[in-house]
Amino acid sequence: MTEEKVGEAISKILRDRFGLSDLVDVNVRPDVDFDGGAILLAKATFPHRPAKPPAASVEVIGAIRDAMLEQGESRSVVLSDNYLDEPELEEEDVE
Repeated sequence: MTEEKVGEAISKILRDRFGLSDLVDVNVRPDVDFDGGAILLAKATFPHRPAKPPAASVEVIGAIRDAMLEQGESRSVVLSDNYLDEPELEEEDVE
């Protein structure tokens, strides 16, 4: 799958299955994991932090993984959240 199609699939899951209708965007980019395997980094952007952030939910992560496998995507998706009303941390700020 292209990164754009993965982003569309994740958006649909977050909006339709988990009621996160205020989702602004999902940005997906390829990366590699610690073993050198191909992964996809997905960042879901919201106007503000929902009561239950989706990246913290095992149910959300499982639904995304199931959908990716059903569509033939073997790369794992690593989901993170971004909130427009909070400053975004730079990667080097995160430890």
